[in-house]
Amino acid sequence: MGGDGPIYIAQSFISLDAFRTAALFYVHDMLNPDTAKKIYEECTAKLQTKDFSVRSLLRKMNVRLICTTDDPVDSLEYHKKLKDENYEIPILPAFRPDNAMNVVDPAKLLLIPKN
Repeated sequence: MGGDGPIYIAQSFISLDAFRTAALFYVHDMLNPDTAKKIYEECTAKLQTKDFSVRSLLRKMNVRLICTTDDPVDSLEYHKKLKDENYEIPILPAFRPDNAMNVVDPAKLLLIPKN
């Protein structure tokens, strides 16, 4: 490689996943084929506890907002349920117009309410 600039080495996804696993699940073994089963079993066991529920993990990661992608005719019933529960992390719907913009099948251009 020529040039005067620095050379950057891309970090693999495996390394990034290992870092995330260690940070969230307090697993300190190096992720590799020999340790993968043990790490999987440890993480799976922790996911069965209240401290590692989805809501607890979102808190640990300091998530402040979640946006979902929704069809324009979705009922958003789960958004309403979470709001009624006073869930502390706002979960907002975002418009995903796939069905409204289907140019391959013009019959699907109409928004038809889901049952």
